Amino acid sequence: MTYRQISLLALFQRKTDLEGIHLATSDPSIETDDDKSIIEDISALQEIFQLYNLGLVACELVEKINSDGWIGSSITNSKNYLELSDYDSVIPDQMILTPLGKRYYSIMSLSEISNADLLEFAETLSS
Repeated sequence: MTYRQISLLALFQRKTDLEGIHLATSDPSIETDDDKSIIEDISALQEIFQLYNLGLVACELVEKINSDGWIGSSITNSKNYLELSDYDSVIPDQMILTPLGKRYYSIMSLSEISNADLLEFAETLSS
């Protein structure tokens, strides 16, 4: 795992405790015209998608399912996790640690990663 991936685990675990972060509720690269920013955004989303494939993070649906269901997405289990098909389906604001991800967080003492580092990574994923 890269340092950014380790930091992303810490960020998703501690995002409600950090002041001043507003993670994107959709693909952040959509709202960016700057080529360098787009590359940084996509790179971060790809690393989150890798964490998803490792089973360390999940995308939690926070909205209730309407009577028509979700268009273009599927729920993977009873916990209302969204099935991600690629990096562009990652929703940074809704990423949470799975039980395995929480175990990694604990074993690797990720609570020791500084808030400044987490805020730097959060800026890339901000709305």
